[in-house]
Amino acid sequence: MRKFLIISMLCLMAFSAQAANLTDAFQGTLSTFAGENGAGFAEQRSVEPIIANFITVALSFLGVVFLLLTLYAGFMWMMAMGDEKKAKTSRDLLTAAVIGLIIVVASYAITLLVMNRFTSTLIIQ
Repeated sequence: MRKFLIISMLCLMAFSAQAANLTDAFQGTLSTFAGENGAGFAEQRSVEPIIANFITVALSFLGVVFLLLTLYAGFMWMMAMGDEKKAKTSRDLLTAAVIGLIIVVASYAITLLVMNRFTSTLIIQ
Protein backbone atom coordinates (compact mmCIF):
# COMPACT_ATOMS: atom_id res chain seq x y z
CA MET A 1 0.00 0.00 0.00
CA ARG A 2 2.86 2.33 0.80
CA LYS A 3 4.44 1.75 -2.63
CA PHE A 4 1.16 2.61 -4.30
CA LEU A 5 0.92 5.91 -2.40
CA ILE A 6 4.51 6.87 -3.25
CA ILE A 7 4.05 6.09 -6.95
CA SER A 8 0.74 7.98 -7.01
CA MET A 9 2.32 11.06 -5.41
CA LEU A 10 5.24 11.02 -7.87
CA CYS A 11 2.89 10.78 -10.85
CA LEU A 12 0.71 13.55 -9.48
CA MET A 13 3.70 15.86 -9.00
CA ALA A 14 5.01 15.15 -12.50
CA PHE A 15 1.66 15.91 -14.15
CA SER A 16 1.06 19.07 -12.11
CA ALA A 17 4.48 20.47 -13.11
CA GLN A 18 3.72 19.78 -16.75
CA ALA A 19 0.32 21.47 -16.43
CA ALA A 20 1.96 24.59 -15.00
CA ASN A 21 4.30 24.76 -18.02
CA LEU A 22 1.38 24.41 -20.43
CA THR A 23 -0.48 27.21 -18.66
CA ASP A 24 2.43 29.58 -19.24
CA ALA A 25 2.71 28.55 -22.89
CA PHE A 26 -0.96 29.19 -23.65
CA GLN A 27 -1.21 32.51 -21.80
CA GLY A 28 -0.01 34.52 -24.82
CA THR A 29 -2.34 32.69 -27.19
CA LEU A 30 -5.28 33.23 -24.86
CA SER A 31 -4.70 36.98 -24.64
CA THR A 32 -4.48 37.15 -28.44
CA PHE A 33 -7.83 35.47 -29.02
CA ALA A 34 -9.70 36.57 -25.91
CA GLY A 35 -8.68 40.24 -25.98
CA GLU A 36 -10.90 42.98 -27.37
CA ASN A 37 -9.75 42.36 -30.94
CA GLY A 38 -10.14 38.60 -30.64
CA ALA A 39 -13.67 38.84 -29.27
CA GLY A 40 -14.68 41.42 -31.89
CA PHE A 41 -15.42 44.23 -29.42
CA ALA A 42 -12.89 46.62 -30.95
CA GLU A 43 -14.80 47.03 -34.20
CA GLN A 44 -18.28 48.42 -34.54
CA ARG A 45 -20.68 45.91 -36.05
CA SER A 46 -23.96 46.77 -37.65
CA VAL A 47 -27.17 44.82 -37.29
CA GLU A 48 -27.24 43.56 -40.89
CA PRO A 49 -24.53 40.89 -40.57
CA ILE A 50 -26.08 39.58 -37.38
CA ILE A 51 -29.53 39.30 -38.97
CA ALA A 52 -28.10 37.78 -42.15
CA ASN A 53 -26.14 35.16 -40.22
CA PHE A 54 -29.19 34.37 -38.06
CA ILE A 55 -31.36 33.87 -41.15
CA THR A 56 -28.67 31.70 -42.73
CA VAL A 57 -28.39 29.50 -39.64
CA ALA A 58 -32.18 29.22 -39.32
CA LEU A 59 -32.60 28.24 -42.98
CA SER A 60 -29.76 25.73 -42.71
CA PHE A 61 -31.45 24.18 -39.69
CA LEU A 62 -34.77 23.99 -41.54
CA GLY A 63 -33.01 22.38 -44.50
CA VAL A 64 -31.65 19.68 -42.21
CA VAL A 65 -35.11 19.14 -40.70
CA PHE A 66 -36.71 18.68 -44.12
CA LEU A 67 -33.89 16.40 -45.22
CA LEU A 68 -34.47 14.23 -42.14
CA LEU A 69 -38.21 14.22 -42.87
CA THR A 70 -37.44 13.04 -46.40
CA LEU A 71 -35.32 10.19 -45.07
CA TYR A 72 -37.98 9.26 -42.51
CA ALA A 73 -40.73 9.24 -45.15
CA GLY A 74 -38.61 7.06 -47.42
CA PHE A 75 -37.97 4.66 -44.55
CA MET A 76 -41.69 4.55 -43.75
CA TRP A 77 -42.49 3.81 -47.38
CA MET A 78 -40.00 0.95 -47.49
CA MET A 79 -41.36 -0.47 -44.23
CA ALA A 80 -45.03 -0.23 -45.29
CA MET A 81 -44.84 -3.84 -46.56
CA GLY A 82 -47.81 -3.57 -48.87
CA ASP A 83 -50.06 -1.67 -46.48
CA GLU A 84 -51.64 0.98 -48.74
CA LYS A 85 -52.59 3.29 -45.87
CA LYS A 86 -49.01 3.45 -44.56
CA ALA A 87 -47.64 3.83 -48.08
CA LYS A 88 -50.01 6.73 -48.83
CA THR A 89 -49.13 8.42 -45.54
CA SER A 90 -45.43 8.13 -46.27
CA ARG A 91 -45.88 9.37 -49.87
CA ASP A 92 -47.78 12.41 -48.58
CA LEU A 93 -45.06 13.09 -46.01
CA LEU A 94 -42.37 12.67 -48.67
CA THR A 95 -44.17 15.10 -50.98
CA ALA A 96 -44.55 17.66 -48.19
CA ALA A 97 -40.90 17.27 -47.17
CA VAL A 98 -39.64 17.76 -50.73
CA ILE A 99 -41.84 20.84 -51.18
CA GLY A 100 -40.55 22.20 -47.86
CA LEU A 101 -36.96 21.54 -48.90
CA ILE A 102 -37.52 23.38 -52.19
CA ILE A 103 -39.03 26.34 -50.30
CA VAL A 104 -36.09 26.45 -47.88
CA VAL A 105 -33.53 26.34 -50.71
CA ALA A 106 -35.39 29.11 -52.57
CA SER A 107 -35.56 31.18 -49.37
CA TYR A 108 -31.85 30.73 -48.83
CA ALA A 109 -31.12 31.82 -52.41
CA ILE A 110 -33.33 34.90 -52.09
CA THR A 111 -31.78 35.83 -48.74
CA LEU A 112 -28.29 35.41 -50.16
CA LEU A 113 -29.14 37.57 -53.17
CA VAL A 114 -30.78 40.34 -51.16
CA MET A 115 -28.14 40.54 -48.46
CA ASN A 116 -25.21 40.46 -50.87
CA ARG A 117 -26.80 42.80 -53.43
CA PHE A 118 -28.40 45.50 -51.31
CA THR A 119 -26.12 45.58 -48.29
CA SER A 120 -22.41 45.22 -47.77
CA THR A 121 -23.06 42.14 -45.66
CA LEU A 122 -21.44 38.88 -46.63
CA ILE A 123 -23.46 35.89 -45.51
CA ILE A 124 -21.66 32.78 -44.31
CA GLN A 125 -21.90 30.32 -47.17
